[in-house]
Amino acid sequence: MAASENGEASEAAFVVLGMGKLGGRELNFSSDIDLIFVYSDEGETTGGTSEAIHNAEYFHRLGEQIIKALADKTADGQVFRVDLRLRLYGRMAALATSLSDCLVY
Repeated sequence: MAASENGEASEAAFVVLGMGKLGGRELNFSSDIDLIFVYSDEGETTGGTSEAIHNAEYFHRLGEQIIKALADKTADGQVFRVDLRLRLYGRMAALATSLSDCLVY
């Protein structure tokens, strides 16, 4: 959840941005995919059986699951190699970034 300007809670949104050849629709068999994970607002999770966690942590974990689903090698191979170096501030940055931090960047 995220707090709106009037103090009411709203659902936080999440988007996966495809950069590089994926964003340009130029993938080939040897391409990796460049991804950036962005969530709408700061806040905390609600509901469920676990304690509330900050949106940054929640969307970081979601990003890890997406990467695992795409990049893990199985008996059938892997879907894509995932490259995250194009995210804001490169390798040293958080896996998922808030929209407000993206706009500042």
